[in-house]
Amino acid sequence: MEYTWLNSLEKDYPLLPKIIIANKADLPKVVSEKEITTFEEKHKLKVYKTSAKDNSGINEPFDIMIDLIVKNKNKIKEEKEKGVDRVSLYDVKKKNQKEEGCCK
Repeated sequence: MEYTWLNSLEKDYPLLPKIIIANKADLPKVVSEKEITTFEEKHKLKVYKTSAKDNSGINEPFDIMIDLIVKNKNKIKEEKEKGVDRVSLYDVKKKNQKEEGCCK
């Protein structure tokens, strides 16, 4: 396994909800959508594309994080009490989107 800052974060803070915020969405793409999707699936994280220049996508990732933390506070506590050291909020988010019938 390749050692990265993400592995270190996962090891040190396994129950911490994580997302990736990619800035500079207003510039020409350097990373393809396929690469982003592969990264999301591999790491079970959601990547949010933002642009500070044109003020796009800024609020959504923070709103999502707050929502995930609040909605899953009890689940995280229960899993931690059971000895489970990881709760994937990526899977919970995908499940919630399917139930609500809405995806962005």
